[in-house]
Amino acid sequence: MTERFDFLKFIAQNSSVKVTKGHLSLLWRDLVQYQMFKSDSDQFYRFLKDVCDLFNRGYHVVGFKELIEFFQEQVFSNTADEQVYAQMTPEGFSSISSFFTMLNHQEGKILRLLP
Repeated sequence: MTERFDFLKFIAQNSSVKVTKGHLSLLWRDLVQYQMFKSDSDQFYRFLKDVCDLFNRGYHVVGFKELIEFFQEQVFSNTADEQVYAQMTPEGFSSISSFFTMLNHQEGKILRLLP
């Protein structure tokens, strides 16, 4: 599955095709809410983390507004399944941390230091 997410990121970075909120919502449902294996959700969380990290470097795999709406409607929703949070792995919390870092970076509240 990692290869598939890498391919999505590659296409979105190198063409006009972008991942939409609808795509993310489908992946959330299939890989997090109704996961067959714990590794499914971890792969998706890694993808979300990468999307946020790439955004800070100028690569927009998903539109900024769509990414915010996805997190609001799916990840932070009042109707979100409590079991999702109870079973969330460090990968999940890392993706949430990357999301907030991206938001603060875009609002100029933090700066990205180059190595």
